[in-house]
Amino acid sequence: MGAAAPPPTAEDTVRQLAQLPAEELEDPVRLEVAAGKAFNVAAAANIPSTLLREDLEETEARGVKGMWVPLPRGAKGALRYKKYSRVFEVEVGAKQAATLRTGGGTPLATVLRDQFRVRAFPVRLKIHLYEAGAHTWARQIQAAEQRGAGRGGARLLALLPLTRQAADSLLGHPGLGMAQVPKVTKGRQLPRGVRLYGIELADRQSGSDPGRAGGGAEAPEQLRRPTEARVTVDARAGQESLTIALHLAEERAQEILKSAGTPPAVGPFLGALASALAESTATALLGGEGRSVRVFREAHEQSSHLSPADEGEELVSSLPPRLREAIAEGLKRAAGQAFAQYFKGRVDEFVRALQDPRDGVTLVVTLPGAPLVGIVTGILGRRLPSRSEVSRAIGALAAEPAAKVEVKAGRHRG
Repeated sequence: MGAAAPPPTAEDTVRQLAQLPAEELEDPVRLEVAAGKAFNVAAAANIPSTLLREDLEETEARGVKGMWVPLPRGAKGALRYKKYSRVFEVEVGAKQAATLRTGGGTPLATVLRDQFRVRAFPVRLKIHLYEAGAHTWARQIQAAEQRGAGRGGARLLALLPLTRQAADSLLGHPGLGMAQVPKVTKGRQLPRGVRLYGIELADRQSGSDPGRAGGGAEAPEQLRRPTEARVTVDARAGQESLTIALHLAEERAQEILKSAGTPPAVGPFLGALASALAESTATALLGGEGRSVRVFREAHEQSSHLSPADEGEELVSSLPPRLREAIAEGLKRAAGQAFAQYFKGRVDEFVRALQDPRDGVTLVVTLPGAPLVGIVTGILGRRLPSRSEVSRAIGALAAEPAAKVEVKAGRHRG
């Protein structure tokens, strides 16, 4: 390496050292070891691997001619983000796409189908890598890349956490991913240092027909939301209920209707709908960080510094896995029963909603559920219920005959 380290290398080294505990900083021997390690990690990220020693353990992607470049160039003020100088073009299969997940827990396969309109696998994608700087928003990265499209930028349709699993599965270089993934919350600034990967269709900028990319992908004119479920818990007196809003993206809704035949038969329709409900409910409660759940309580009980979405996140994060699974299964069963009752002779309502120009269809089911709502408020009050209590509350929820179902065109939260 040269005698002088590039500024990003020095900056990253100092930032890593600043995160060390006080006792390590005060011990000269331990500090020297930590400084050497921090410099090697920073050098591996900011200097092309071809200029580093071959035996450097911290090398992120051995044999790859790439490095993290500060962007946007010439910008005043704090650095917005870094971009890896190498853009990877990869082929993604169906099983691979089903295994990888977004920060919210949505399978990559769902994103590809609902946002990219991928109809067949494998599909060829361009993978762009990013690292957030201080005070960086995901939308800033997307906007800057959009402005630079054609000059090394990209028309990104998704930014997803670059975990070691994702980096290994997609790129074959796990070292480019994060071992410890910082919490990324939609609508908030990105944690400094978090790494993301952006995806776009491989043929999108080449002028070729996007409908032929990767065995049947189509580039949408604007970003569409994927199929997802939103859960709302209302614990206010006299309004105790749970609402599940299942948004079926246009592609998924069309698939469900197509599977029902012509004219639509109720049995196949409900079977396809049940599959989407199971996948989305599990993602909302098991796969993500709880941002798909909202909790409304009485004004004197609601935290003054937490929004309903924050309370939902706190609720989900405090649940042991076995209780999360039990509640997800119970909500899926209760909503499924409500849909089965409602759509007997009413599939035409789904058809009419799908004919609306808005994106997809949202099915909203409201379940009066005082026992389960009481358990939720107990959990927020730091009282974990037993599995038998949850089972009884779910049983009462599933047996509730007064469920209300609404069919709405487009996307709604419920």
